[in-house]
Amino acid sequence: MHVTWTINWTIVGWVLAVLVFYLIGFYEGQAKGYKRRKREEEQEKLSNAPNPIQTAPEIKTEVEAASPITPSPAPIQQPLPPPQPAPLPPLPTPLPVEKPTPKKAERPSTPTSSIVEQINSILQERIAGTPLAYKRIFLSQSLEGGVVVHAGQERYDGINETPEGEVKDAIRAAIAEWEKKYTPGL
Repeated sequence: MHVTWTINWTIVGWVLAVLVFYLIGFYEGQAKGYKRRKREEEQEKLSNAPNPIQTAPEIKTEVEAASPITPSPAPIQQPLPPPQPAPLPPLPTPLPVEKPTPKKAERPSTPTSSIVEQINSILQERIAGTPLAYKRIFLSQSLEGGVVVHAGQERYDGINETPEGEVKDAIRAAIAEWEKKYTPGL
């Protein structure tokens, strides 16, 4: 029995091409590694070379070694005081709020907020920069649709429940301004 071998030249060509490219890459890598090693050796030589320029501490130690006089002890340094924090800048004073005056011929459009919110915004504008601003006075709407007055920690159900004084006067003035603004001529 006789077996004949046939060679597939395409496969042989591919194998040879792969071997050639492998050998080229291998020799290129060797060359780059060689160059890198040479560069590292040169840098190492430069960093280990003696420095012809002496620094001040080196000169001082050489002078002290040659001098027969014993150096005086270094003065004792007192610890530095802890750093003081920078003072805070003063708080800015509130600027007066300019109130726009609508023309009587023009009726302002009704905002989408509730009447209580509208009156509260007028109240906040009126008391801005006054001692009442620091009392945290504001109006909110109750679940039933009524007005709730907040004055600091106190809560009053309605304006009539608020005690007489400058808080009640400021709320009434805000209501009067709201009426002029949103219901002119009524």
